[in-house]
Amino acid sequence: MNLGDLITRLEAAHPNQTVPHGFHNPHSYRGDYMDLAFEPAHNITVAAMLEAARSALGTTYQGYKGGQFTMDANSWCWLSEEGDASGETISALLLDLMLSQPTATHQPATPDTEDPARIDRLRPEFTEHSSVEAIDIQLDRARRQERRWHIRVEWLVGLRQRRVEQQARDDQPAESAAAPAKEA
Repeated sequence: MNLGDLITRLEAAHPNQTVPHGFHNPHSYRGDYMDLAFEPAHNITVAAMLEAARSALGTTYQGYKGGQFTMDANSWCWLSEEGDASGETISALLLDLMLSQPTATHQPATPDTEDPARIDRLRPEFTEHSSVEAIDIQLDRARRQERRWHIRVEWLVGLRQRRVEQQARDDQPAESAAAPAKEA
């Protein structure tokens, strides 16, 4: 994701939201000095991340081995400690994961019951660019969803068993308005 897109996405987010895993401290990325990197930060507000991103626009940073590199809206963004080449780009998916973290002060716009297929559609990008923390976040989300589905499956199994017993007694439930009528 480039710096312009990153700023746009952060501007659309709730500024008072605190995210457990975010970023701050912009600097020249060691992997490619003309790119921009941010250091990981914990329990930081979206407003602070936006301030860090905006502060990098037009700023000239010194490369790890020298040289001056001015960042603009097209500068590619990375998540990396200063002086390190982590290889972890700040992608749209990574930013979505950062912003979807539930906190005590703000609930994410995306509910935890999000369609898992959405993550599957983004799987190639996630596989290439995800950090251990981002993977842990998705594992936690999947486990919570799995527990909910397990409860639903148990309910449906119990409902099916009751219907089988009703059928055996020739005691069918009344047809609901939502169920289509059978043709003779």
